[in-house]
Amino acid sequence: MLELQEKPVSAPKQGHPPFGLRQPASPLDWPDLENLDDPRALQARIDRIPIWHHKFELPGGVWTKGPFKPEERLHRFGIPQRLDGKTVLDVGAWDGFYTFECERRGAQVTSADTWNPEHLVTSEGYAVAHRALKSKALPIRVSVHDLDPALHGQFDLVLFFGVFYHLTNPFEALQKLRAVTRQTLIVETASDMRLARLPALRFYEGSELANDNTNWFAPNAAALIAMCKAAGFRDAKLQWRLPLPKALARSAYRLVRFGESPIQSFNRGRIVVHATV
Repeated sequence: MLELQEKPVSAPKQGHPPFGLRQPASPLDWPDLENLDDPRALQARIDRIPIWHHKFELPGGVWTKGPFKPEERLHRFGIPQRLDGKTVLDVGAWDGFYTFECERRGAQVTSADTWNPEHLVTSEGYAVAHRALKSKALPIRVSVHDLDPALHGQFDLVLFFGVFYHLTNPFEALQKLRAVTRQTLIVETASDMRLARLPALRFYEGSELANDNTNWFAPNAAALIAMCKAAGFRDAKLQWRLPLPKALARSAYRLVRFGESPIQSFNRGRIVVHATV
């Protein structure tokens, strides 16, 4: 769900996006979106998409081809089981799993992403899944930094998954999210500095986090909670992080398996915070 990557990436040869990726002006304006009720045609169309992120099931038992299966982590987020009558904004939608899941739970959903081919992200997978699911979700191509309640409205629930640590100005992003949040914001992000007692963010100059030079900052839970409050949310609470025994076990495993510093392993992880208006 990578909505925005701000670190510089290597320029493709002759100014073309990697793998020949393109992005139409409208997120849904992709060719060959007909006859997707046929599972064989749907599978063939999925197979033509060069890059997927989410792996999830579509009608007819057909699966998308991403390396990441978000359904396995749904329990972490604390998304209400029913969202009937609610409006949802999914910021960093990418292939749209969380968009379609909230829609399945009864919400009226808007999907926001930059879908930038230079960052290996397009809306092609989203468009195929949208058509196959007969979704009514509205996709808008916009950066989190450009969200404006006068243009985009406000939403009962805003999802901000897997984006925070890719931003050079994450606090400004939280301020923009506050402006479009009517009730609750859920933030999921890479986390670091778990051992620090005070609010702290780890800054990555290069590709120190996951060998990815698009990762800039990772906060501890105290920092993310404090930043949400400073951005204008009335309250913020930690919803999920890896429990202490599992964090210790993971540190021991990574020491034996990869020779990784146990302090570094313990400090790093993922966190989910709920911020309320």
